[in-house]
Amino acid sequence: MENVCGHPPVPVNAKLVRDGAKATFVCDDGYRLFGSESITCSSNGAWTGELPFCGTNVAVHKPTNQSTTARGGSPGNANDGDPTTVHDGRRCTETLKEPSPWWSVDLLQPYPVRAVSITTRGCCDCTVVVVYK
Repeated sequence: MENVCGHPPVPVNAKLVRDGAKATFVCDDGYRLFGSESITCSSNGAWTGELPFCGTNVAVHKPTNQSTTARGGSPGNANDGDPTTVHDGRRCTETLKEPSPWWSVDLLQPYPVRAVSITTRGCCDCTVVVVYK
């Protein structure tokens, strides 16, 4: 079958890798892909599949706060840009065991936030937070 779809749309901050009827997207350095990494050309000549987006972390190194601090797990560890969930070396944030613990980040200006990624480690409640626009 001949590919009749033409050039597919490409998300901002992404590169296109095309292989016949399949278009795959790779985000530029510093961006993370959200959604499916590829779309396909259907027999009716239209690209099918949801176009992904490449987001950047707008929370990195912004001011943080949390309800309490335990074992050296300061709130800034959650958005320091280090994605590790290994608490050794005090690289994650951690609160005391309490009824309603909380953590917050001040983005310092309005952003059209499209996704929030929170990574936790079950054994020690290690948290890494990333906010994407």
